Amino acid sequence: PDTVARSWIAHMLPVMRLIERCPERVHVVSVGRLTGDASIAIELTERFGLPLAPVALAETFQDGLFSADDAVDVQLSSDTEVLAERVWSALKASVRHAEAQAQAA
Repeated sequence: PDTVARSWIAHMLPVMRLIERCPERVHVVSVGRLTGDASIAIELTERFGLPLAPVALAETFQDGLFSADDAVDVQLSSDTEVLAERVWSALKASVRHAEAQAQAA
């Protein structure tokens, strides 16, 4: 589990830097909003002016892929757990910030 968690951290750090440096070029969506009938294409069209068809996520991805289970008990080393929690908290804060900006616009 540590290897998987550290791989996730390594992939998320550049994403977090991009969100921080160029928030106008990033569209953040929380996992909870990714349901089978959702279409992120509509949001991308509105935000960036992209001519995307409003295709439901269930038409392109397995619906079960878009879920999170916080109740899963994964045993990580203490340093990996601390780092992963920091990254996860920062990502959640990015979502809240992005959603607040979208509502203000």
